[in-house]
Amino acid sequence: MAPLANPEEDALVQWYREEVLVHEAALRVYLKKAFPSVPEVEDVVQEALGRVLQAKREGDVPAPRAFLFATARNVAVDCLHRRNIAAIGGLDTRGLAVLAEARSARDVDADGPGREVLIEAMQALPEQSRRVLTLRKIYGLSQREAAAKLGISEENVEAQVADGVRRCAGFLLRKGSFGATPAQSRDPMGASARGGRSGSELDTAAAQWLARRDRGLSFSEAADFAAWTSASPAHEAALLRIERTWGALDALSALRPQLPLEADPEFLRPAPQRRLAGWSARRWSAVAAALLLALALGGWWWDARRVSGTDRRIEFVEAPLAQVVKEFNRHHVRQLALADEATAQVRVGGIFILDDEEAFLRQLGENYGVVADRHDPAATVLRKRP
Repeated sequence: MAPLANPEEDALVQWYREEVLVHEAALRVYLKKAFPSVPEVEDVVQEALGRVLQAKREGDVPAPRAFLFATARNVAVDCLHRRNIAAIGGLDTRGLAVLAEARSARDVDADGPGREVLIEAMQALPEQSRRVLTLRKIYGLSQREAAAKLGISEENVEAQVADGVRRCAGFLLRKGSFGATPAQSRDPMGASARGGRSGSELDTAAAQWLARRDRGLSFSEAADFAAWTSASPAHEAALLRIERTWGALDALSALRPQLPLEADPEFLRPAPQRRLAGWSARRWSAVAAALLLALALGGWWWDARRVSGTDRRIEFVEAPLAQVVKEFNRHHVRQLALADEATAQVRVGGIFILDDEEAFLRQLGENYGVVADRHDPAATVLRKRP
């Protein structure tokens, strides 16, 4: 007895053959070109085909080819993300400090921005965008986790992701990253490709789509995204530029502290720049000379601090030990405590690595006569030798 016919299933199979499978070869070529570092291209193709078929079972797919390519792109990005996590998990972190100090901007991506340029781009962002991208890119928090950490809505986090990556893309373009020419920096899309829309408008739309994808697209959003990307080559070009910026920012994860510390949204906070309007260089020179004279004659002591976002170093010049301890305590779970006021007022100077507390304690003992008492289970107590 012949099996009963299923008209709906037959129609689905016919649609799949005529609207989806016909693009399989082109999809494979696209993935190999767009994601050369993904070795499992065939797995990505099959996964994307399966997702499109399942989506058709659940509802309408108005633009099958665009939906297929967008789905494959998402699968490939997820694959790269998983590989990066696995690589970090298997890395011997004892050498990260040396590695971070030894690498220069030239060592990162020959075709992309160096790490120092990426830090500049991040530090040029508005405060909230910088805080959100710091949690996403350095500490690997999800948008939901970043919202909880900052005490803001998930919608706000998504908006900050979009604004931040768009601004970073513009910054990197102006810096000539990714091989951009001066003409491209002034007109990244090209007048003919835009079809009347400004490059900034397309970048904004592309960044918003990337932020939604980073959050996770619903089925209807995935269909809308596929339709948007297939509507114009300019859309695809804007999205690729935003995606490349987003991917380049992954290099900042190498700055993450080695110890399992609490995520710090202010990790890349730029140093404050204070400026008094109307002060000439001659006037500033006079003030500096007066300060130096007072220092020499009156025994003044002052402290200054410079924090480097690239190697987690901090510099103090004759600072009270209390101030130095306060800075170290921001980066460590086990806290440092001061035994008395005399210890707190010990003047300390030098360059210290925030993640290397042991080296800091050794310097205190060797150079300043301050010893560390670890008998207290709650904190390490610092005490000046009598």
